[in-house]
Amino acid sequence: MASGYVAWATFCWGHWPSRRVLPGGCGWSGGVRFSEARMDQRRLKILVVGHSCSPAAGSEPGATWHWARSLAALGHKVWLIAHPQYREHVEVELQSAPVERLQICWVELPKWLDPWDPNAGEQGLRLHYLLWQRFAFHRALKLHAEIGFDIVHQVGLSSVSTITPFWRVPVPFVWGPVGGGQVWPSHLIEYLGPAQLGERLRSVRVKALAYLPPFRRAVQKVSLILASNRETEKLLSKAGARRILLMPDNGVRSDWVLAEPPKQKPAGECTLIW
Repeated sequence: MASGYVAWATFCWGHWPSRRVLPGGCGWSGGVRFSEARMDQRRLKILVVGHSCSPAAGSEPGATWHWARSLAALGHKVWLIAHPQYREHVEVELQSAPVERLQICWVELPKWLDPWDPNAGEQGLRLHYLLWQRFAFHRALKLHAEIGFDIVHQVGLSSVSTITPFWRVPVPFVWGPVGGGQVWPSHLIEYLGPAQLGERLRSVRVKALAYLPPFRRAVQKVSLILASNRETEKLLSKAGARRILLMPDNGVRSDWVLAEPPKQKPAGECTLIW
């Protein structure tokens, strides 16, 4: 994850107690100027909430790990709530490369209640996550009572289809990067064949979210939402979100970025993947 990706968010968080537009011309929806000196004025106590977390993986597990690790590397005290599916990966990594100021709180459902087996695919995962999120929320409340966080940031499994409860922790709350607001283009839906009925129903459900009272209430209570695409940004805005910023849901290490992209001549027909 690029250092600027995390450092920028940290800079914004350091100014939240004022609940105003950031000083130095920084706005919530426009370009942002990053000042490392300003960021250093305050070290925060940050609770990061993910689900899957692994330094040896990409996608959500990798993003959750890198958010927590990078924030701690910037000097903040970080507590991470995560599911222990990849606990062994994390412990091996911390033994070889300890991360100061990072504490991990593993939250697991009771076996009798958990409908999901991590070794058996994704069957039951949706219900598992809804239940796990409630357990994680209550752990967050207990930790906040003991520690007194400055910021809560939910980074894992962030979709508009799953209403987050973490805005109820009485501190500024960041949600995202969050996605899930995209719908299939109506003029292309016939190409789905038998699957188009399910996609039409999903499109109706997603569009209706902006008018659903529980969703609107949660969205309007969030201090800052990081939207991973324009469609999700538009949906959240329609639901009454106070502050939204576009941010990719994955980052890239700066040493992986090429000075110039490779140039290739097109070979054969172009295949468009939605």
